Amino acid sequence: MKVGKQIMRESRALKHDFKSYNKHTDRDVATECISETLIQLLSLISPKFENSLQTVMVGNIISSRVTCRPTPLQIAIGVLLGNHKILID
Repeated sequence: MKVGKQIMRESRALKHDFKSYNKHTDRDVATECISETLIQLLSLISPKFENSLQTVMVGNIISSRVTCRPTPLQIAIGVLLGNHKILID
């Protein structure tokens, strides 16, 4: 239970500036909202999660749920999909 609380504390402490949305992102931007404890926990769960894009995706999903706000990666994906709405329709 202590690990979960630590992840929640760290996730809530990480703030991102949402004054503008960007459809271009990199690994650094995508990981800035992920708790370091969560990254370590994922690495312990499976070696496949060690320094991988899967860690970034799972970390963003969990961070979003913990903080009740979108992450920069989720916003970038949303903006990108919005620009390609023709593909979805």
